[in-house]
Amino acid sequence: LRSMAGGLFASYRALLADPNQIALLALKVAFLCGLSLVLTVVPIHATAAWGASAADLGKLYSLVTLLSLVVSPLAGLLADRIGRPTLALCGSLATALSVACMPLA
Repeated sequence: LRSMAGGLFASYRALLADPNQIALLALKVAFLCGLSLVLTVVPIHATAAWGASAADLGKLYSLVTLLSLVVSPLAGLLADRIGRPTLALCGSLATALSVACMPLA
């Protein structure tokens, strides 16, 4: 069991020795923090400001999920054309901009 754990940690150390992997991990953590913020704040704001019901919030999240199902394959094709790092950067900037604009909604 110790040798398995040692091998696992060695794999993680090797991954974290690569600056690209560290940047990708930081980007993923930032994205998940933003997503957690959105999933927490949007229902509170929608209920307080717009009087949204639980059914309205369910429709909102269903719409987001359906859009994700449609856009994900297209994003994969786009990533193959322009490159994953470029697409990740553009997506991160778009996400940051949309989160920054949330107080204006």
